[in-house]
Amino acid sequence: CLAATVSAGEKRFETRDAIVARLARGEACDQPEGVARVLRRAVADKKSRRDGLELGLRVLFELYAREKRGAARDAYDRCLLALLGALRDGLDAEERKLLAEAALGAPRLPDAAIAFLGDLCESPDHVALGLGALRDVATRRPAARDRCLR
Repeated sequence: CLAATVSAGEKRFETRDAIVARLARGEACDQPEGVARVLRRAVADKKSRRDGLELGLRVLFELYAREKRGAARDAYDRCLLALLGALRDGLDAEERKLLAEAALGAPRLPDAAIAFLGDLCESPDHVALGLGALRDVATRRPAARDRCLR
């Protein structure tokens, strides 16, 4: 058996991976509201917002994989919208790209997520955030381009 030293950063990633696996196995399909709550908390703190986004994307990929194996789409859609909503509410001007990164990084972009981004464009407080995210999705995800331009 080989002994390996584990740094603090590696330990953090192992912990995050364990959380993702637990969420995907248990709560994700049975209680999507619980997973959504965890994702909102993960991006709430400015210091760990990028890590929270990565956690959210990992959870979304796990839910997407379950969806492909026959699970309902509802859990994935709710968690994606919760992640986008948490990012919308917590971002400052320098972090606007994180919302677009979440939309671009999601394995599937449902119509509800496109509508969410479009609704941001109608809010005076979030118009720049919405337009920037829609522009990035339209230019970098050609399959979603038509839906973004409606």
